[in-house]
Amino acid sequence: MEDVAEQREEQKTLELSVKGVTDDGREISLRNTDLDTLTKYLGQWRRLVGQNVDIKLENGSIKATMTATSALIMGLVADCDHYAKGQTTEIPGERLSVFLQMEQDAKEGHRQYGVTCEGRQCLRIGSDIHRKAVRNRVEEAELEMEGTVTDAGGEGSPNIHLSNERGKYTISVDRHFLEELSENILYKTIRVLVKCKYDVVKQVYKDYTLKEIVDMPVLDEQKLEAAIKRGTKDWQGVDDPYEWLVSVRGGEE
Repeated sequence: MEDVAEQREEQKTLELSVKGVTDDGREISLRNTDLDTLTKYLGQWRRLVGQNVDIKLENGSIKATMTATSALIMGLVADCDHYAKGQTTEIPGERLSVFLQMEQDAKEGHRQYGVTCEGRQCLRIGSDIHRKAVRNRVEEAELEMEGTVTDAGGEGSPNIHLSNERGKYTISVDRHFLEELSENILYKTIRVLVKCKYDVVKQVYKDYTLKEIVDMPVLDEQKLEAAIKRGTKDWQGVDDPYEWLVSVRGGEE
């Protein structure tokens, strides 16, 4: 338990806030803030910090307080400083995209975002704050995609067309891949691993290239049923699941 106490001592508190007016022109308040708005801001904050946060409403603002390890908090504080100075290449892509969303929302909705750590304001984003435009930033990425193959071929640039509920994708392939296929994949559902480019500013993926076909997951119903029965039995009579889990692990990590 001493290790648990030491970890708690290393934690810091961060406050994230937004204030201003709602989309229909009313002041952000307990009465005027709907569930969709709360979900929107909470989703942004979770993407920033990578874990759950406690949220509370006050007249004229929405605030969220997060307590986490010093390393996680100070990493976000450093990225806030990078963003304020325009050093966007130093910020992880996911976090940068959230900052840019806040920037756009602040300009369109006359709102102001703030990040405060241990009483010190680390970042303020508002319609009255003007920063240099962020240039397009493209990063290499890998994605797993699943869909139905609607076309395969291409004389000059071999590719396959994959379609799913999110859209249609053209994926470049090596000619030898098509020549060496042991079975016809046309109109079949497959899962693939692709290399691509991610535009951080526009938040879009593009230029897909096939890396490999991935085995489709198979649900073992017997194992699932056994796991459910075992879990139901183990959790019987547990008043506080979190404390029970900590005791089983021998600590919070």
